Amino acid sequence: QAVDPYQFPGLISDPQLYANDFGGTAMYMRKVHPMNPNIYYTDAQWLAEMQRLNYPNYQGSPVTEPLRRGDLVLVQANAPGLFFRGKYNINEQHSTDPAKDFYLTILQRNVPLSAAQITLADLKNPDDSFKFDQTRQTGCERYQGSLVHLDGLLLVDPQNWALDGTVTVKQGNLTFPLKLGIDPALAAINAALLATTPFSLTAILDQEDSGSPYTDNYRLWLTSASDLGAAFAMVPEPASLALLAVGILLVGIYRWAWPRR
Repeated sequence: QAVDPYQFPGLISDPQLYANDFGGTAMYMRKVHPMNPNIYYTDAQWLAEMQRLNYPNYQGSPVTEPLRRGDLVLVQANAPGLFFRGKYNINEQHSTDPAKDFYLTILQRNVPLSAAQITLADLKNPDDSFKFDQTRQTGCERYQGSLVHLDGLLLVDPQNWALDGTVTVKQGNLTFPLKLGIDPALAAINAALLATTPFSLTAILDQEDSGSPYTDNYRLWLTSASDLGAAFAMVPEPASLALLAVGILLVGIYRWAWPRR
């Protein structure tokens, strides 16, 4: 997600160009074209791409520890990306041509992540429909691709709690889809307790809308059990907590002038 460039003096050139940036963007890679299986990376090409992106340069040399949560990165894209299900992604346009590659450079490690404190009323109308503002100053578009923090939530459907699954949370009379990541520690959560014990979470505001005009189907994306907070009774056992490091990565992004949409 975008950061305040003035918080990193000396790291970001021309910070005034990015001072009003807000929100986040996605970077996308896929080994085989989703619509044309004849367009694909070979195994060797794919491994090379993953090595290049997961071990970017930091202070002039490739890192020995892979890209991780809390890395402040510069993203430089050769291709303008593609629009997909409501959001504009930085990607290689499903092309194996190196001329379409995008590049990451780590500017700083272990940067604390900040999340906007919001309520579901910031994302939903009183009738429980999604708030869509084309100017991106309010509603779901304002926070798309960025970290948000919400308190006082309840789980509506604990029976649907599963890794990589989708459940529904509520706050008062408003509801919102919650996409669960693949962090193994999420499987140890006592989901039934979340239906009766108010909890907080920090998640990515995402969108997966399959049809025009792409103003619907936003979701919260919980990638790590460590971003979920409630009564101690729902916290995973210590053995599970040790697995949190394998959760999905979210990094701070200093973007190279491509718009999100």
